[in-house]
Amino acid sequence: MDQQKIGKFIQEQRKKQKLTQEQLAEKLGITKGAVSKWERGLSLMDMSLLKPLSEILEVSIIEIINGEEIKDKEIKQKSSEAIVKTIKHSKDKEKKIKRRTITKTLLTVFLIFVIGFLTYKVSYIKIYSNQDREKEEIKKIVDGLSNQQTMTIYKKTLNENEYLIYDDIKIRNDFKNFKYEEKLSSKKWQEYKLYDENGKTKSVFMLGSATTYIDYFTSEAILVGDLGQFNSADRNYFLLRNDINDDIDFLNYIKDNYFAKSNIFTQTRKIKENYALNLFVDVAIPRVDSLTIINGDYTGFIFNLNNVREVNILRNNKRYIFMFTGSKYITDEYIKDILSTVEIK
Repeated sequence: MDQQKIGKFIQEQRKKQKLTQEQLAEKLGITKGAVSKWERGLSLMDMSLLKPLSEILEVSIIEIINGEEIKDKEIKQKSSEAIVKTIKHSKDKEKKIKRRTITKTLLTVFLIFVIGFLTYKVSYIKIYSNQDREKEEIKKIVDGLSNQQTMTIYKKTLNENEYLIYDDIKIRNDFKNFKYEEKLSSKKWQEYKLYDENGKTKSVFMLGSATTYIDYFTSEAILVGDLGQFNSADRNYFLLRNDINDDIDFLNYIKDNYFAKSNIFTQTRKIKENYALNLFVDVAIPRVDSLTIINGDYTGFIFNLNNVREVNILRNNKRYIFMFTGSKYITDEYIKDILSTVEIK
């Protein structure tokens, strides 16, 4: 149907009947705006209004549908054309309704999916969030790891009688005046203490070995209860994907990513990884003032905190730890000198 032609015809016939748009609308029980749209060719009337409209305008239904006056001899042909046009219009309208229904259904399904996804993601983020990481004492961990310097150490060899030997570790024996403590906190440690004349501890030296941080992080014994499906294999994949090969890489990753925020666009795996990292750091990484990276003939790092220097030499998939306290034994010059004598089988 030609909406423009029909609209112009209705307008002409309305004016012939000396009716305003408002009067015609009132007679049909519709709004003036609807009549205005017909006449401007913006829409067509409902088929149920054709009969009353034809009676008011004193024209035939066929003439309205064709948008023109029809002579008696053309009535048969025009009637056929009108029927075809009406059928086509009805089918087109039906298709439009179907398309709108399908579109509305798809939009509804999409909105339900989006709302469900957002609800799931928000609740997931809430479950796997570490509220403690905003505490000042926790922030000090990252501040300390971010405060870095380097120390280059080259190995030197001593006479055999100059070494202090423990397990597979050898280091220059500067602790002959220290008292060896039989009562140890762990079988993997030896502890030596130096006392003053009043019996108070002046300095302490400890040496031993421990699991590397990345091995501890990926072990079955750590974090599984808190992380559900984020198991040891997941944590190994996390290290591999982020190219974390040793504890130095791990500490630097912590420094750069500890405060990473999760949002609704963050992958589920990444949310769990952030949570695992936060938990591990809070439990395992000491609160230090600064970090010294060791290079040269040795690979490792030093945790620096007040009156304590904890040296970690990385070798044989272990951390070989040397801990010094006391002002004489925690200077960079002394640490660099004695570490140059370390030998590990």
